[in-house]
Amino acid sequence: MSKSTKIKNRLIDRIKPDVGFIRIIGMKNFSYKNGFASGKLRIRKEHLNPNGVVHGGVIYSFIDTLMGIALASILKKDDTCTTIEIQITYLNALNKGTIYAEAEVINQGRQIAFIKGSAKDEKGKLISHATGSFYISRSKR
Repeated sequence: MSKSTKIKNRLIDRIKPDVGFIRIIGMKNFSYKNGFASGKLRIRKEHLNPNGVVHGGVIYSFIDTLMGIALASILKKDDTCTTIEIQITYLNALNKGTIYAEAEVINQGRQIAFIKGSAKDEKGKLISHATGSFYISRSKR
């Protein structure tokens, strides 16, 4: 384990299932360690679009949040991160059950990190795949 993962990042301290946007989308049971994050989201009727399937924005937000958590898990104590861009491909629709998603830091530079993420249904069928870049704001030490 590197020194930066031993120092708990303050951003991670603020990520809780009952706070802010994470509560709004209903993300539960998430975990993170060494540049990897996973979680699950039980589909609610509020997540469905007019066609009766989960809105792409819900899946995007879920993966984006996990990507940020994965990166925050390896940042130094007072560093933060922000999404620059995410490219997401939707492969299958879903209208009930639970979405399982994960994210992993592929590469971390001084100011930019590249992260991949995916979402699957309860049977392990791939729903979407994403890659993203995140800006790292370094604390003034």
